[in-house]
Amino acid sequence: MVRIEIRDTGAGVAPEDRRRIFEPLVTTKRGGAGKPRGTGLGLSIARRYAEHMHGQVGLDETAPETCFYVDLVAWREGE
Repeated sequence: MVRIEIRDTGAGVAPEDRRRIFEPLVTTKRGGAGKPRGTGLGLSIARRYAEHMHGQVGLDETAPETCFYVDLVAWREGE
């Protein structure tokens, strides 16, 4: 497996939102007048795509800041 980590040193994801952020159409970003920003599809699509390749996309809850990870199966020529 190969792991890629994406760490967010900004506001991050609130603990109460961490369970839902991989659900389709869920967004925690707010724009002007408190309206949602974005479609809430990015993380859902990324997770499904990784799972189709026998990998995973998730949130490392043990990291001090918000840390998303992507685990992918390493592939070598001839295997």
